[in-house]
Amino acid sequence: MADRFDILKKILKGGSASYKVPTERPGIKAQKNAFDSFQRASSALYQQSLVGGVERLERVKDYDEMDHYPEITRALDIYADDSMTYAEDGKILQIVSDDDKVIHELEELLYQRLDLDFHLWTWIRNMCKYGDMFNLLDIVDKEGVLGAIAMPVGEIEREEGYNNDPNSLRFKWTAQGNTVFENYQVSHMRILGDDRFLPYGRSILDSARKVWKQLLMAEDAMLIYRLSRAPERRIFYIDVGNLPASRSEMYIERLKEKFKKEKFYDVGSDTVDARYNPMSADEDFFVPMKNGSGTKIETLPGAQNLGEVEDVSYFRDKLLTALKIPKDYFVEKDGSGERKANLAQLDVKFARVILRVQQSIQIGLESLAKRHLQLKGFPTSLIEGLKIHL
Repeated sequence: MADRFDILKKILKGGSASYKVPTERPGIKAQKNAFDSFQRASSALYQQSLVGGVERLERVKDYDEMDHYPEITRALDIYADDSMTYAEDGKILQIVSDDDKVIHELEELLYQRLDLDFHLWTWIRNMCKYGDMFNLLDIVDKEGVLGAIAMPVGEIEREEGYNNDPNSLRFKWTAQGNTVFENYQVSHMRILGDDRFLPYGRSILDSARKVWKQLLMAEDAMLIYRLSRAPERRIFYIDVGNLPASRSEMYIERLKEKFKKEKFYDVGSDTVDARYNPMSADEDFFVPMKNGSGTKIETLPGAQNLGEVEDVSYFRDKLLTALKIPKDYFVEKDGSGERKANLAQLDVKFARVILRVQQSIQIGLESLAKRHLQLKGFPTSLIEGLKIHL
């Protein structure tokens, strides 16, 4: 049993590089210098991944908050919907192999044991949201993969080169007492394409983080402006005659008390009563007037530019651009409503983005399927020729 898992662990590390035996062996000093250089580079890479863990947790926290924003939630759903489509035979993926037994075995694994018809949509959405998707595999020797459990992205660390071995790989669950899992125990799906985030993937939301925060501030400012400027206000010019300043102020306060009472109908006593309403006086202005100018009331109009939302629309358009979602899906055009055609057909560039997401999922599914076949004892030639297409 241990030998089979050792073979699987070695396969997942990758094959050894082929090289030619040099005609002249390098000197001991040259060998030592090369080894020291590799050791320093490996150690620096490992330490860099540890330092980046704090920033990664901040990104994961932002992604969780961004998922509560309607446009972003809808964008993630669009990515998952367009990446997981059904073929004419009702299947969501195609298994390519020269052996029918391999196809039958993997169909049982993917559709029955893993239930991809139900779980794959969530896997794709989480991978697009965080850039990574970790699944803890329930594996048994000679039985293969029995199931998969989704793991919290922010609590999993992928460690490469931790023992000065460039092919070393393990996963650590920090929230569970730094529990360590071997590379064959965890299925890691990730969106590659940016070396700054290695060994992790890059979320499709990453480029929208700054714009999303700016959009939130613009919306809050717009809402505060409407709450404070939209209602009409009144100016009460009160004739105080020849009262001195101190007594005129007291007179104004007594008038305010009268306006602070709001009339309402009491159902129990079937009468009209009054209750204290502090907001009514705070919203209006009371100005004392002398020299017999008389009492009068003027109305101040509310804000007249409530329809000006160009600043919010500007940041909203930038957010959609960062998400790579065609704007026509979110904004109605010519009063005809949303286009009901598939987005991949509306925008060729978005279709290419979906293809890259599908490729990331296909790599993860192929790796998982090959582990299953290796544990089941299938020949290496059949395992290496396996392909899975969404």
